[in-house]
Amino acid sequence: MDKEELNIALEILRTSERHYRLLLDESVDPTFSFYADGTYRYVNNAFAKGVGKPLGEIIGRKIWDVFEKDEADKRFAVVKRVFATGKKEEVEVRVPLPSGDTYYLTTLKPILNDSGVVETVICTSKNITERIFAEKALRKSEEKYRDLVENIK
Repeated sequence: MDKEELNIALEILRTSERHYRLLLDESVDPTFSFYADGTYRYVNNAFAKGVGKPLGEIIGRKIWDVFEKDEADKRFAVVKRVFATGKKEEVEVRVPLPSGDTYYLTTLKPILNDSGVVETVICTSKNITERIFAEKALRKSEEKYRDLVENIK
């Protein structure tokens, strides 16, 4: 490969990398990854916005720096399990914010290295807050209906 071909290949690679970085960074769904010790390896803008912190206060920091201890412990237990088992998991999580709780369905997927060992865990989340509130409203409505029917008897 001559110098011109190498430069063309490098430019194609840079363009491709910019494209994929843009897809991840600007996704409306929070996307993030962890090292085995609970350190954030990558987070996108949607994740940072979702937890109410700038990217610089998350990337390279541990989960306990982002969430309160009890919440961080619960989340890390799942991350640790995915590292240990090498199996994908799905969990519902709550993010407490001053503006109110937000709920997400998060998928944690292990990424294996060439030796078959989990190198990182990549997580994608979908905001399910509306669904959670709708389910709560439905349960409350069913409860009222049940009480009404029982009082008629």
